Amino acid sequence: MKKLNKSMLCMLLTLSCATGFAQKDSRPERFAAYPQTVSLDKSLMINMLNYAEGTNVSVPISADFQFTGTVVSQKKYDNMQTVIIRSDDNTVFQVSEVTRNDKSIVYAGRILSHLHADGYTIKNINGEYSLKKFETAKILEPCNL
Repeated sequence: MKKLNKSMLCMLLTLSCATGFAQKDSRPERFAAYPQTVSLDKSLMINMLNYAEGTNVSVPISADFQFTGTVVSQKKYDNMQTVIIRSDDNTVFQVSEVTRNDKSIVYAGRILSHLHADGYTIKNINGEYSLKKFETAKILEPCNL
């Protein structure tokens, strides 16, 4: 009987782990029509940082990719400047310019929505910037309040 209980416990544990890994994000993909990687011109990010809060803007990321929304935040700090644009479907595009101690400047940011299964993050490879697609479930923790 003890052997049967241990076997059942092992089986139950295995099945619960397997179903946990098999769950798929059921949210729709916001950027399914766009490529995995999109080149990003540094001047585009510099221009975005000059947008005034409350302004309606359209950011021309590429020939067939425009991000349209309202500037909801534009902040300047000692070594960082950030702008946040929110679209009508609550997707957020955030870009930050960071001045390092050696006075070099780097850019970081994301396009994401808690309502969608995908987003983009800004990547810097040898001074060349691009948007790289990612799955939001891998970086956003679920909130069960």
